[in-house]
Amino acid sequence: MVFRLFGLATEFATAAVISSMDAAVTIAHRMPILASGNGHEEAVRMVSEKIDAAVRGSLDASVAASALFGRAATGRLNADELPEGLLRVGQAALAPAYQQVHANARRLSRR
Repeated sequence: MVFRLFGLATEFATAAVISSMDAAVTIAHRMPILASGNGHEEAVRMVSEKIDAAVRGSLDASVAASALFGRAATGRLNADELPEGLLRVGQAALAPAYQQVHANARRLSRR
């Protein structure tokens, strides 16, 4: 249990670090586009992608939380499974944002 939880926490932290690096690349490439005065399309795309990732993350987290709390309400959740379940809810919430920032870093790096 402890080693599995440690592995999940390590994956969670690694994903956050990678996402941070991807965000830095994305910002470095977007700033000149937006500052040029011709970045309207990129700005609209940026906002719509953020809204989309937030909505998908909220829905995915709700599904994961519902499954976790459903197991708890029916007595099928052991106390030692709760930390892992909560970590999975967090992963579900952040996964769409991580995917989007990674895709943006790749797309903008090719310009």
